[in-house]
Amino acid sequence: MQRRCCLKGKTRVARGEATAFISLKMVNSRPATFRKFQTWRDTNVVAAAYVAYLLLVLAFAFALHQADVTWWGTVLAFAPRWPLGLPLVALIPIALARRSWPLLLVQGLAVLVLLGPVLGLKVSGVVSGCPSKSRGLRVLSCNVGSGKAEVRLLTDLIASIAPDVVALQECPTSVSAEVFDAAWFVEREGQLCVASRFPIVQHMSIDRRPFGGWGAVALVCRVTTPDGPVDFANVHFTTVRPGLEAVMARKLAGAPALQASIDRRWRESEAVAQLIRSGSEPVVIAGDFNMTEESAIFRTHWSDYTDAFSAAGLGFGYTKHTDWHGVRIDYVLADADFDLDCCWVGDDVGSDHLPVVAEMRRVASSVDRMP
Repeated sequence: MQRRCCLKGKTRVARGEATAFISLKMVNSRPATFRKFQTWRDTNVVAAAYVAYLLLVLAFAFALHQADVTWWGTVLAFAPRWPLGLPLVALIPIALARRSWPLLLVQGLAVLVLLGPVLGLKVSGVVSGCPSKSRGLRVLSCNVGSGKAEVRLLTDLIASIAPDVVALQECPTSVSAEVFDAAWFVEREGQLCVASRFPIVQHMSIDRRPFGGWGAVALVCRVTTPDGPVDFANVHFTTVRPGLEAVMARKLAGAPALQASIDRRWRESEAVAQLIRSGSEPVVIAGDFNMTEESAIFRTHWSDYTDAFSAAGLGFGYTKHTDWHGVRIDYVLADADFDLDCCWVGDDVGSDHLPVVAEMRRVASSVDRMP
């Protein structure tokens, strides 16, 4: 009886040890499985965050092309874009700490889209060199802010850059009279001014009053350069500012005011584009377009011309600055009769716009066609 009890006791002990061993094994295996699941979950959550950020940047880039199609697309085009880069402050260090090449690849793509299509970085000037060593036709355009620009700074800028043709917008007669002496050929219409070192043989203009404004929306001058005549257009389309301010102040109730300014700029651009295309000479267009390069108006009426800063500029090229951000709304464009050598944003002259300078030359085939 005693032995049987002992055997029973041993059996119980053996069974207890086996049960304890199995239980211990199960307890130890659960954390390992859980850790694998947690690692898998964390990795996929992080990867999803990086992909989501890339998709967000891509969506923003595509949405910018709704500018001047919808009122909200226009608001987006003129809104600050740099906040879209704030998540990079956390995402880049995380990718580097994890040493994850897939994450870095996704992040790199997002950065490229952010810098290029969203923020508008141009790198063509790296190849072309700026300013170019060989001199072609040099053009300067600047909105002088209804005389806010300091005449001394503007005069010094013109003297240092030595442009062949100057286009000024919002330029009072008093400013042009003080800046340009008798050596210049000057034409004015409203607050648009074209000054050339070469003779201006004729000019045409489009009045803004039929579109609901005042002054001139465009002044087109035929300039006789050493390489032949050029139709030089100085343009200033209606500002979108009142419409944007209406949306900021009244939210959706302000959308009709913004849409009205969009419609007006569509009509102005169509009229000016028709006038310019009616000529037979090579064309250069400069001025304050009051639209971003993503604008549907810009793509519809002006994409046939080469944007000098996109073709030969370096940097972001912002010409209009606010307290929060910059935007590029001033351009120099040229048709296929010109090669763009260089383009850059000039020094501040006291206006709310920065000047744009472009250098170009007539292509050989264009010069050969001259009578």
